Amino acid sequence: MILIGQGIGAGGGGGGGGGDPAENNNAGSVASYGSCILFSQKSIFDNVALALCSSTVPFHRVVEGCCAAMLHEFVIDLPEGFETI
Repeated sequence: MILIGQGIGAGGGGGGGGGDPAENNNAGSVASYGSCILFSQKSIFDNVALALCSSTVPFHRVVEGCCAAMLHEFVIDLPEGFETI
């Protein structure tokens, strides 16, 4: 299971032509784990929606993504569920 922590893999470091994802999404700090990038000032819903490459993702698509990643039960057990930052 991957959890976000400030300072773990945080910062620019990407190389590549797209620029810093944190600048593009006004995200604050960024945690990177392998090819996975998580934004620590965004909710779980927002992070999954960004992974689905769309700014208008229906809630059911985010749930499907979490189910596919076997994270749904973990997320819904959190006090703020998909709105957890």
